[in-house]
Amino acid sequence: MKKFAERIAMLLLVIAIVGSGSFGGVATVNAEGETSANEAEALVVPNQMYEYDCGGGTACVGVLIADPEGITDVTFYVWGAANEQDDIIAVAGTKIAENQYEARVDATAHMTGGMLYHAYATRNGVSEILGMASATMENANMTQIAQTLTSPTGTIVLVDKSQNIFGIYSYDGTQYNYVRGNYCTTGAGGCTPTGTYSIGRKGYAFGTADYTCYYYSGFIGGKYLFHSVLYYPGTFKIKSGKLGRYLSHGCIRLDIDDAKFLQDYVLSGSTVYIYK
Repeated sequence: MKKFAERIAMLLLVIAIVGSGSFGGVATVNAEGETSANEAEALVVPNQMYEYDCGGGTACVGVLIADPEGITDVTFYVWGAANEQDDIIAVAGTKIAENQYEARVDATAHMTGGMLYHAYATRNGVSEILGMASATMENANMTQIAQTLTSPTGTIVLVDKSQNIFGIYSYDGTQYNYVRGNYCTTGAGGCTPTGTYSIGRKGYAFGTADYTCYYYSGFIGGKYLFHSVLYYPGTFKIKSGKLGRYLSHGCIRLDIDDAKFLQDYVLSGSTVYIYK
């Protein structure tokens, strides 16, 4: 993992130096983790990274390779942007066509703060990076709905129960812009209410003898809250971490980092709009 992180840092530096753009391109890496001497030439090869929603909280990530000759396999490294690769996974790509590889990943586990994904190939026995890209949870329909709302603080939280996603938007004087979003878990049987509310009281933690939840922000008194997924009492060991589901008693469960971000960023009095 350390070597992988060092390799990525080195390649990002090379990209900054040659000015060939943030994503796409090829740079070979030898057995010692050192990039090839012709990085500037290699990095402009137009490989195309892509991502789309496969449904059910699953993301499909892929790459279209400009020059597939000699490539025997492709691996995708995927992680959430929030916490420095603490959730990084490696997923073997499936060959879709001669120049195309694709993999399915659990987006609900790797979308905190957005999702980053890199593609590495083995070409003639040598490891090679094909490209780097990122994805967010911005939803076009949700962004349109945000423009129809107002908030006294200039910040809005929207929740789409039909997809179990949420989005935070901030007003720039002209329009509401997407700030952050992710999958969430809403009430079993649809018991999370729809409508317009506002952020109220906040706190660090609450729970029972069976679980603890962190970073709560109420939107209907103390009955309905945004809060983290469930942890074993008094710990940070996840007891129930499923997102993108209908499981709660009406509260809206978030990844713990999203719950803290919402609590810190979204002021009390901000508009909350829940729809389906």
